[in-house]
Amino acid sequence: MVSLMIDILFVIIFSIITKILLYNTFLDDYYLIITLTIFYILLPMLSSGKTIGKKVIKLEVSGLESPAKWYQILIRNILLIYIVLYPNSWMSIIDNYIKPNIYTRIWHVIIFCQIINITYYIYNVITNKNNLFLYEAITGTKNI
Repeated sequence: MVSLMIDILFVIIFSIITKILLYNTFLDDYYLIITLTIFYILLPMLSSGKTIGKKVIKLEVSGLESPAKWYQILIRNILLIYIVLYPNSWMSIIDNYIKPNIYTRIWHVIIFCQIINITYYIYNVITNKNNLFLYEAITGTKNI
């Protein structure tokens, strides 16, 4: 949680900077996606899965059996960022381009995914299994 809070603080700062830099350009509406992609996808892929928050508290993303490969980190962070933590970053953009009933259905799918992810984690904690979230189990990664 400490790592996540540090990351959120930096994402806020970087998104303000990105918004200022992209103001009145064709990328203006995409500033949050650009910020999240750089901060949570590009930066961790270049630093063995570490974000600024992970570096501060000395966490890193590892594979379950060996060091995490670049594609595991990529898929893990895409699931984590765009489905679990910040689905609104891309949903707010497609809201302008799709019918309201489809938009609502997509949100229902995202909420359903959230419920499954949390349920999976709680089940693993109660049964003393692996204490992984579903996106970690899917990608074969964990924080160490």
